[in-house]
Amino acid sequence: PVVDLPSSFHVFRSNEKLACVATATGICYGPNADSIRECSTIPVDIDFVATSWSILNLELDPLGRFVYVAVYDANGLYRFDVESSEWESIRPPTAGTDITALFVDRDGSVVIGTGGRSTSSIISQRGMFRSADNGDTWVEVNTRDSTITSYPGVSAIGSTSDGRLVA
Repeated sequence: PVVDLPSSFHVFRSNEKLACVATATGICYGPNADSIRECSTIPVDIDFVATSWSILNLELDPLGRFVYVAVYDANGLYRFDVESSEWESIRPPTAGTDITALFVDRDGSVVIGTGGRSTSSIISQRGMFRSADNGDTWVEVNTRDSTITSYPGVSAIGSTSDGRLVA
């Protein structure tokens, strides 16, 4: 049976393998937009989660196995494995919890940006990070001018037709 989705949802994403919507506390997903059959709630006991947390964004990996979810006022970044139905916190330790941009490139690389809201503090602006292994390990993406010691806040990430990141 198809899931009866709430009348409003936060974000919808789809690709050739998977369709997914973000609800107030989790995701609903299926092979396409007309066949969303499963829902899963982000488990609040996997890490610190404040009482007023919310899903900011979600992205899908190109193969349809993982859903990446950026969460405000929680641990920042989670990965849902569609095959095992398990959640995992995958936030890079040096990124902080203010994940404000989320992007999955066509090669499956996950890229996040930090501190990009108008309410973000200067200490939450920690730049961008990229993972080539579904969020298991992360490297910092150099976004700083060599003459500036602080990081920019990042509110959106995309890529050009030749694969270069744009923030």
